[in-house]
Amino acid sequence: MNTIHDTGFGDTDLERNAKAIFDAQIAPTLTDSDVGKYLIIDTDTRYFVLDSDDYRAAVQAVEKPRRTEPLLCTRRIPDRA
Repeated sequence: MNTIHDTGFGDTDLERNAKAIFDAQIAPTLTDSDVGKYLIIDTDTRYFVLDSDDYRAAVQAVEKPRRTEPLLCTRRIPDRA
């Protein structure tokens, strides 16, 4: 069973890892067209999906072949204003 945690990047290890990946790898590449999209991060592999449809993003994230059960975090990209 795949578990996707809805997180605003809080204090758990999973959330801290997701925030570190977001800050280093994802945030620098975001554009205005990404606002409102759903982001799912696999904290083990650093693989991420960004899509305007939350269900499609989740399906893409869990269908990625892995050797272990993924730890996935999701959040919606906020407006930068």
